[in-house]
Amino acid sequence: MTKRFFGENVSMLTSNYPHWFCKEYKKYANNEKSMPFDQHELLSLIAPRHLYVCSASKDLPSDPQGEFLSLTSAEMVWNLFGLQGLPTDKFPPKHEQLISTNGYHVRKGIHGVTGFDWNCWLKFCNKCYNIS
Repeated sequence: MTKRFFGENVSMLTSNYPHWFCKEYKKYANNEKSMPFDQHELLSLIAPRHLYVCSASKDLPSDPQGEFLSLTSAEMVWNLFGLQGLPTDKFPPKHEQLISTNGYHVRKGIHGVTGFDWNCWLKFCNKCYNIS
């Protein structure tokens, strides 16, 4: 969640990765409180489709706790469609996968993609889309 003021902020993101964002986003650099939205609202736009968020415990710029909070805060929109949120609103221990309509895990390590991530995503897809 950007307004949590933890990890990367709008100024850092728009300076280091300007190609990822529209130019208007930069006006919130060092002014995040004035944003009329936050990450959980962006995630909720995906509803009622499935969503999976994952984090790495040492990827502090990405704010694993904030990513989890964004997902759990967005779940009220899935609930409007009669869909169940994650089985808990408590931040899970490393390597515990949470699966419902949406999914989440945090693994040990740094930013990147690992075999553990792929296994979790495939398990989620198999449950949600019945693929093998």
